[in-house]
Amino acid sequence: KNIEYFDRVQRPDGVKLSLTISNSASEDGTEEFLKYLQEKRDDLYLFNQRTDWTGNNYGYLSDAIPADSDWVWLMGDDDYIPQSDALVKVCEVLLKNQKNDDFGFVHVCQAKRSRRSGNIITKSVFQLCNQFGYTEMLGWISSLVMRRENIVPALKKVDARAQLARGEPGYENTHSAFFQASYFFEEIHWMQGAFIDLPLVETQDEGMTEETRQRWHAENMGERYIYIMDDLERLKSNGINLGNLSAKFFRYHRYQLWDRFIIHQLGVL
Repeated sequence: KNIEYFDRVQRPDGVKLSLTISNSASEDGTEEFLKYLQEKRDDLYLFNQRTDWTGNNYGYLSDAIPADSDWVWLMGDDDYIPQSDALVKVCEVLLKNQKNDDFGFVHVCQAKRSRRSGNIITKSVFQLCNQFGYTEMLGWISSLVMRRENIVPALKKVDARAQLARGEPGYENTHSAFFQASYFFEEIHWMQGAFIDLPLVETQDEGMTEETRQRWHAENMGERYIYIMDDLERLKSNGINLGNLSAKFFRYHRYQLWDRFIIHQLGVL
């Protein structure tokens, strides 16, 4: 479904669009499907090898992204682009800011979270996170559009951190929920970015399934929201100024109690 809707997207004039897929562990026929797809397409860049790493494969993805790419729109395999003019809307923002070398980020709003105002809010990435929430802006990868020169090193750092978590039992997981957000933030927090309030990307799942609930429980996901404090400590130790954080910085729409806990703990920063 993801690829089907990718092919429906309108291509703005002058834009070369390619599809990059990283598949490192599937045992359900995906490997064969992608080989077949590669024979039919000339716009596909692919990592499609069985490895012993069944977790996140950000490292393979970063290596597969074409070297001549200017911008990358990340996309989870279980998400899709419901609006055919979504890329047109994104490219309008990129074109408007093409002369600004410090412009490096677009947040493409999930359909369920959009107010459909059509507003485009342009601020620094730090300010966008302060206004709309850190994990809201950077946690869900299918909302992220970044320059290749920024997203590739960020993905490599994410992959390195994921590798450290290999072999950890779920109840001992030390990496936070949405831990990738901290590496994206580290790479672009100082840059200018834009938030597009239009319903341009969406999940394929209509709601939480029992399978997902069980997986989140096994992965200790609830407690790992608290570990986001460790991410902020790491950012601070790397010289990133985290002063003047607003309460909204910690907003995440499903976890108001977590918000209050984090805000209460701000003194540790």
